[in-house]
Amino acid sequence: LVVVCKTKEQAMSMYERLEPYLTQRGLTLAEDKTKVMNISEGFDFLGFNLRQYNTNNGIHLFIKPSKASVKKARETIKNVFMQLKGKPVGDLIATLNPIIRGIGNYWSSQVAKKIFGQIDSYIWIKLRKHLKVLHPNKSFKWIYTRYFRPDYTGVSKDRWILTDPHEHKTQLFKMSWIPIVRHNVVMYRNSP
Repeated sequence: LVVVCKTKEQAMSMYERLEPYLTQRGLTLAEDKTKVMNISEGFDFLGFNLRQYNTNNGIHLFIKPSKASVKKARETIKNVFMQLKGKPVGDLIATLNPIIRGIGNYWSSQVAKKIFGQIDSYIWIKLRKHLKVLHPNKSFKWIYTRYFRPDYTGVSKDRWILTDPHEHKTQLFKMSWIPIVRHNVVMYRNSP
């Protein structure tokens, strides 16, 4: 639960006002997890970093994946590559695609397009190493010719998509293909 107030005094008074509201719904505030913070310093909440910035157009709130959340995503991807070292590309694609889609969809309602590109670049570096382990005596040109093809659906213009050489419809999904879709703001009057 995040409550935004104008002053620290208002934030402190919210404790008494929130208690009956939460109790009515069978919830309580955990004192050890409850903090009063200045939003201009930013804070992490549910894998996102929320921070208010002063810009030329006024004050804007930016919500983006937290550093810890991005680090955890990279570690998850790294672990997949370690577990599947030397395994066929089809296994790698089948394991990575749900992870990439899941993380990307969770982040897709916030400011995350730059991070999507960074994760794709990280996967690209890991892929090159993985393919070189599979074929240590082959050139990168041979590897690229064998494993990379354009999008079989024709939706993406990307020509360098990791593809299972035995099943050409099995391709590695890229996080940067996930569109950023903003959430619908619910007015405070609509919450009971």
